[in-house]
Amino acid sequence: APLLAGDMALYAGEVDEAARLYESILERYPEGAYADDATYRLGTAQLRRGRLEAARARFEPLARQGAGSRYSGRALLKLAELESRAGDDSLAVDALERLTALDPALAAQEQVPLRLARLEVDRGRPQAALKWLDAREGEPTAESLALRVEAEARAGRRDAAARSLERLDQGYPEAGEKVAAARCDLADAQLEAGRAEEALSTYRAAEAASPTATLRARAVYGTAMALMRLERFDESKHAFVAASKAAPDSEWSAQALFKVGGIATREGRDEEAQQAYQELAERYPDHPLAPEALKGLASSWRRLSRFDKALEVYHQLLEEHPDVEGASQVLGSIAYCYHEMGRYEVSIAAYERAMPLLDEEEQAYGQFWIADSLEKLGRLEDAAAAYLKIPYLYPESGQLPVTAQLKAAGVYEQLGEMEAAIRLYEKVLRSHGRQSQWGGEAARRLERLQGCLLYTSPSPR
Repeated sequence: APLLAGDMALYAGEVDEAARLYESILERYPEGAYADDATYRLGTAQLRRGRLEAARARFEPLARQGAGSRYSGRALLKLAELESRAGDDSLAVDALERLTALDPALAAQEQVPLRLARLEVDRGRPQAALKWLDAREGEPTAESLALRVEAEARAGRRDAAARSLERLDQGYPEAGEKVAAARCDLADAQLEAGRAEEALSTYRAAEAASPTATLRARAVYGTAMALMRLERFDESKHAFVAASKAAPDSEWSAQALFKVGGIATREGRDEEAQQAYQELAERYPDHPLAPEALKGLASSWRRLSRFDKALEVYHQLLEEHPDVEGASQVLGSIAYCYHEMGRYEVSIAAYERAMPLLDEEEQAYGQFWIADSLEKLGRLEDAAAAYLKIPYLYPESGQLPVTAQLKAAGVYEQLGEMEAAIRLYEKVLRSHGRQSQWGGEAARRLERLQGCLLYTSPSPR
């Protein structure tokens, strides 16, 4: 009775009540005749509740029983589902392979070879996927042929993929969505192989036959990529814009918007870039490209010297995506924006907080802007010391160490410490030679200083 009541609750969507009833059976009759039934159903209930570890704890003992339990095969199916939901396709493959060995009849009934082929394609093993498709019994279906096209295309077997696509198109004319997706898979492989003209033709055929907006967006996006490879840039730009509008809620629209923003940035059209990046960030806040779009938007404001707007975007980026890749650079960018806005004290504090998180090159630049901020605040002795940390701590940072030495020498001049300035100019001149940009500048300043000192020195009696 409790088992039946649990089943009724489960089918009625009362998952918590079902789980309670199944647990009561296991508590009262842990070794009873219905223990496996209750264990399997409890695992199913936990899976529906999204409690993956609790579900795994129920299914794994059943799976380990092998032929000793009539639920072993079904438990392996559930484990495969669970692992896929958890994002571990390798464990899902392992569960399905165990099922195939344990219960071939159930594996055939549940289309396990097809599931395995799908998983292998998704984890980048197209050859393994083809082996499972070859092992599949019975006539090919639209689904198996579409998957074969994708696997063959990803394995670099483009001619075989084209033949499979033809079988799919001719044998299942009603499967328009699968045919269009398979065309895109083939076109992706052609583009990756450098056969852009072929890819362009295949993408356009997919676009013409696509029964859904999402597939059209994918095909148009591919068309834009092929046109870009062919250096037909104006056509490519128009195609990316079209892809961004073809299916507003699709993955391809988000990617197309990012491309539109990147192209506009390269062409110096910041307003257009901002519009694309802003739209992507607002419409697809959870998309992997959303943080990059916000970075692009902030960079655009920086190029326009609108550091206040860039700051707003950088703070938005860290609030909405606290685990964003390159967060340390964002912190450094925030500190730089404060510097460019003339808020030097805030900039110094921001750089000092960010320093431990920055890489060596970023630290060197951070130290430079700290020194520059100190100079602008009139804290000249601190500024000179900060500049001179750069050649000592970051000697391999390109032209920054010598630039910092020249800046420090200039600060010493402001302090009236001419001998210290002269020593630095002479050091730069010895290190880089009069013919270099820095040596030449050091020589000019040195001659000026020495002339001034000679002019101001007392005349001999």
